[in-house]
Amino acid sequence: TAAPTGQQAPPAAGSILLLIDKAEQGPFTSGQVEAMLDAGEITPETLFRRAGMAGWQPLQTAIASGAQ
Repeated sequence: TAAPTGQQAPPAAGSILLLIDKAEQGPFTSGQVEAMLDAGEITPETLFRRAGMAGWQPLQTAIASGAQ
């Protein structure tokens, strides 16, 4: 499913981990992460990681790159 114009989808994967209040939470699907962003529960600065990543990165890096 394509993201609305001007809004890129968060990283697509079935197991996205988020660092919220200094605690690892998840795994979440990309749809759950997008809903959390839309609801203001997390921000583009929230750190995430998924399998194969060396470390935590801000969600905005995945949003800006259009990672899927």
